[in-house]
This record gives sequence, structure tokens and C-alpha cells, in this order.
Amino acid sequence: MFYQIKYTSIVLDGLELKSDKYAFTISNIFDFDKSYSSTDTYSNGKVYASSKVEDKKILLNGYVKGNITDFLALNKMLNRKDLLTLKVAIEGFKTVEAKVLIGNKGISTDGVNAFSCELIAFDPYLYGDKLIAELGIETYTGMTFPITFPVAWNGSSHKITNITNNGNCEAYPIITISGPCQNITINNITTGDAIWVDIALTQFDTLVIDNTEANRGLYLNGKRVIEIKKGNWLKCVEGLNSFSVYFESNSNNKLVKIEMIERFI
Repeated sequence: MFYQIKYTSIVLDGLELKSDKYAFTISNIFDFDKSYSSTDTYSNGKVYASSKVEDKKILLNGYVKGNITDFLALNKMLNRKDLLTLKVAIEGFKTVEAKVLIGNKGISTDGVNAFSCELIAFDPYLYGDKLIAELGIETYTGMTFPITFPVAWNGSSHKITNITNNGNCEAYPIITISGPCQNITINNITTGDAIWVDIALTQFDTLVIDNTEANRGLYLNGKRVIEIKKGNWLKCVEGLNSFSVYFESNSNNKLVKIEMIERFI
């Protein structure tokens, strides 16, 4: 006896392909290929851990059960040249999502209105649920040393929150910080990675630290400010990840939000 994945829904850019209009199946959704570089052209010997996950080729097969309008709607979809959103619901699991480009396709000529199509996912990972951890920051006040007169007081905040990566591979968080605050440090205690920024945010400022591979960068009110980054980019390993957040401020009118989308391969 072998395990067979059951797909309860297949939606390609809003078109449901398991319905009273269409009867489609999908395969290779969790398959992936890796390429390896076994030699380094700059030195003798082998290079280890030198590999890349290749584009994923998902196969879509089925036929039209409806009328000519349904046939033309699908044919138009499969002639698109841009990236489409593929959403697949899996029995006993969840809905996963990928961005795909229509590759090779064929249509039967025996009057069955059957289609066979290759969906190319240049990002081979499948994406699941978005997880969000929000911190309403509580501040405590302490004396700044060395003491000068008149006495100066400075508030600081240090808080820990957890986020669980239920995927089967690393995921990358997007962290949003609303001011006012300064001397910001975000640390993933689980992995030991930390990122800190030397910037003072006003109450009108929002800083986004995007650790995702596609859009990696720091954005202040939408403007890229990569030059203020210090430390390592952050990732979430499988399972529980504990984040420590620290910054200085005299206001509790702040919010730190950590967002992460599960990834599967």
C-alpha cells in the first residue's frame, strides 16, 4: 500500500478546475530537482553543499465537462503569457499556493476537449498559511549612565515572542516596526541570527525589514534604505522560532509585527 495525495480543489488564477465544468488532476506538485556543481573552477578539489533547487514542473491534465463557453475560458487561460496563481487544496492538509507560467500544452483532437499542460514554477517552493505575531510594546524606564545633571531618563523595551514554522523548509519573515523608537535590534534566538539598524523613527515612520529572498531589503516609509542594515538576514527554521525585540523609546505608541508564510518543497 502506498500513500496517494488527494487534491480536493485546483484553482488556476480564479478558475476552479475540479467542478461541474472541469475535471482536472495535478501531479509533480511536491517533486523537485536539484543541480550540483561538483568542481570549483578557481581551486582544486570538490565543492560541497553547492546545489540549487531547479524550477518546478507541475503537470495538469483533464477535460472540459461544460459547454463551449467553458472551453474557451480555459483555452484563453492556458494561452496567458504572464505569471498565474495556482492554489491547490489537499485533503487532510491545507491549501498551498505557487506562481506559475504556462509551459508546453496540448489539446486532444478526438473531440474529447482534453487538455494536457505543464505549469512552470520558477520559485519551486509552495506557500501555505501566513502567520502573524504582533507585539504591543510595554516600556520600562531606567537611568542613563554615566549620570549627568540634570538627570536624563531613557525608556527601553525588550520583549520575546514565538512564531512556529509549520512548513518543511526554511521561511523568511517580514518585520514591520512603527515608531517612535531608535537603536532597533531583532534577534532570532533559535537560530542565533540578529539584525540591527541605527535609525531613529518618529511617530510617523514605519520601517519594514523584508527578509524574503525575492524582495530582501529595508524600507523606510516605502523607500529602500539598505545602508542602515547591520547583522544577518533572518530566517525561520522548521518548528518554533523565538524572536527577541529591543529598542529605545519614551513612548509606548509602537507596534512590532512579524509575518511569515509557510514554505513547502
